[in-house]
Amino acid sequence: MIKRAIYKMGETNLQTMVDSQGRCSFTGWDNPTGEEYTVEEYLDKLGPGYVCIPFVEACRLVDAAMEVKYIQPWQEITEEKWSYWLEVLPPMRWETVNGVNFFQVSEITCGDITQTCARYKGRYFGAMRHVSDDYGKLAEEVKKL
Repeated sequence: MIKRAIYKMGETNLQTMVDSQGRCSFTGWDNPTGEEYTVEEYLDKLGPGYVCIPFVEACRLVDAAMEVKYIQPWQEITEEKWSYWLEVLPPMRWETVNGVNFFQVSEITCGDITQTCARYKGRYFGAMRHVSDDYGKLAEEVKKL
C-alpha cells in the first residue's frame, strides 16, 4: 500500500510514489547505481519545492491544483466551436436540463475534468467542468450569462 508520495506544490501531478522501504518508485533508470533513490537522495536531486508527504494528502493537493488550473468561468463560443466539440469525439452526457442543452467531450483533459458545452436560447458556451458536475447547477450558471 502506498503511504507517501513526492510532490511539488501547485503541480497537477505527483512526481513519484515512495515504497514501504523508503525508495522512490521508477527512479532507478536515472541513478548511476541502478537502484531506486531514497527519499532524501531524490529530494536533493529534484531541488527546491518538492516534498515527501502522505499519499492521500498529495492526491488532494493534485485535485486542488487541477481545479485552479482548469475550472474557469464559462466563455461564450461560436456555433462552429460548439459543432467542433460535438463532432471531434463522441459526446458524453448529452442532454437537456432546465432548457439548457449540454454535452461533454469524451476525452478527459485532466483527472475528471473535461470540456463541457452548453447551448441556451441560441447562444453557445464552453468551460472545463468535472464529468460528474450536476447539470441542474450548471444550467443555473449558464442562464445567468
